[in-house]
Amino acid sequence: MDTQLEEDFLREVWNSIHTISGYKDKTEAEKMNMVAFSILVMIDGEHATVPPFEMRPIDENGKKGKDIAGNLHNNFYKLREKLTKKA
Repeated sequence: MDTQLEEDFLREVWNSIHTISGYKDKTEAEKMNMVAFSILVMIDGEHATVPPFEMRPIDENGKKGKDIAGNLHNNFYKLREKLTKKA
């Protein structure tokens, strides 16, 4: 690992996968949604173990775009609800 923070982040991703995969009362799709949500919570800074992160697109010239982190986990469920209503 390059840094302790990187290891902490990846450990929390692993912990989410390991914990959520054991939920016997959830479908595979529900489990995947839960893992995705957990990762977005970590990026947004709503997780006690790791700090918030920036998440910016970088174009082919190295120019950085707007930081989209901070509310990803809430917007994930809003978009999911919108998309499942269309299905």
